[in-house]
Order: sequence, then C-alpha cells, then structure tokens
Amino acid sequence: MKRINIVLFSLLITISSSAQSWSALPWVRTSRGAADLAMAGAASMSSNNMAWAADGNSAMVPFCSDRMAVELGYMLYQPSGTNYVNAGFAYNVKGKIGVSASLSYGADPAYDIYNDSGKATGKYAPGQMKLGVGVAWRFVDFLSAGLNLRYAMQTLAPQVANNSFAADFVLMGKFGDFAVSAGALNFGTPVKSSSGQAFFPAASVKLAGMYDAVYASAHGLQINIDADYYLNNSFTAALGAQYGWKDMLFVRAGYRYAAESCPLPSFASVGLGCKFKGVRIDLTYLAWGTVKNTFNLGVGYSF
Repeated sequence: MKRINIVLFSLLITISSSAQSWSALPWVRTSRGAADLAMAGAASMSSNNMAWAADGNSAMVPFCSDRMAVELGYMLYQPSGTNYVNAGFAYNVKGKIGVSASLSYGADPAYDIYNDSGKATGKYAPGQMKLGVGVAWRFVDFLSAGLNLRYAMQTLAPQVANNSFAADFVLMGKFGDFAVSAGALNFGTPVKSSSGQAFFPAASVKLAGMYDAVYASAHGLQINIDADYYLNNSFTAALGAQYGWKDMLFVRAGYRYAAESCPLPSFASVGLGCKFKGVRIDLTYLAWGTVKNTFNLGVGYSF
C-alpha cells in the first residue's frame, strides 16, 4: 500500500491533479537556459538564449549575429530536488536558416520500495528526459518561422513510465531594436493514465515582445515580455530585463505571474552573466514562490 501511495503521488505531480486534461508533463515547459530563466523565462527571442532555441523558439536563430552557439547547464529544481543536466546547440546558416537541438535529463530523489508485507526491498530514483530538435527559415528580411519537435519521457516507478511527442510553431518579426513573436507551443500526443484517461501536454498559445538596444557603445538594455494562454484555461505573464556592459557583463531580473491551475508557478528571478572571447557563464537564482532556491548554471561558447 505504501508503494502504491508513492506511485499515485508521483502521478499527481506529473499529471495535474485537477480534472483538466491539458496539464501533463508540465516540467517540459521550464526554461533550461540560465540567461532566459534569469528573466523569468521571457527572453526566448534574446540572442543570449540562442543555444536553447529548440526548447521553444527556433525562429530566433536566423536573427542572431552569431553563427553557432552551444551551452551546457546544470539546474537544481525546487521543491522537488530534481537535478537536471542540460545541453543546447544552435547553428545559423547565413542569416537565413537555423537548426537547433537540446537535451535535458533530470534525476529525482530516490524513494524506498516496499513489498506487500511492508518490508523495504530497495530504492528507486524517478527520471525525466527531454529531447528536442528545431529548424527555422527567415523567408523575408524581417520575418522568420520556426518548427520544433520534441520527445519527453518520465519514469515514475519500476515499469511505470509516461512519454509524449510534441511540437512548437513560432513566427517572429524583427524591426530595428524591437522584436515580436507569436506561436503555438507543446501541442502533442496524450499521456494515458492506468484507467485509460488521456492527459495532453501543457500546451499554450504565446505572444512575446522584446526591446534590445545599445547606448553610448557600451550600455545594453534588453526588456522582454510574454504571455501564455494554456489550454487548461489558465495563463501566465512575465517581464524580464537585462543590463549589459560592453556585451561582457550582465545583470538580469524577472517576474512571472501564473494564474491558479497554471502548469507553471509564479516566481521572481535574478541572475548574473559574463562573456569573453565567445565563452560565457550565466547564473540564475529563483528567489520567490514555490520554486524558490532553484538555481541554474550555464557555460557556453559562441562565435
């Protein structure tokens, strides 16, 4: 009975405990990019998030000044204590075509396994894995389209696992220092419960905007804003900002509001970053909300 209760609790985490059927695998929607997460996950169009384009907005890759970006990351996600190891990659082909890929693996804390007589027989550590690929086409100078394909899998207990295939489609326009995007994110195949009930991935329709400018050749200001309407009739809205000095040192902050029953929580975030000769280090800390004490570290290279 104790083991059954543990499995049921894991299922409630993975598939929203509400009766809504559009909240499965919500952890897929958490940003893996440290620079993006420092701005509350609103910086999906920022060039600092280029390596993680396959996680939500591959349409931004052809607009980046860099040809290639790669990043490795580690995130400790609270309150679950999940340890994530992440990798992201993107390549810009002459400002016209973008290709991207990402991989994320999360290890949850282990729990005890009991037999029918209540005796502990060992431990089991649930795991999560997300694999994504993306492609983008800048079909006119100011407009691009991006498509991401994603596979997500989560193990809950021995021989108990969920998986889903999903896709994102985003249109992005850039006009001088301003950029806007609109897309449909994470629409995919359902996860089925033991009773056969279908729970679809946490899908949403997203609108986003960005202002990105440099003053006096040294002071960069970036402001990001986005809003998601999730198909379980909830929404989030986020605001994030970044100050950069000579494109070398960065200070970031953001806040995301999430309505009740939203797959993502409300939180505030802060972060620091540095970049020198293509090598970058970004650090993020979530300071408020149910996910406080979450931190994310990213180390990358671009040229």
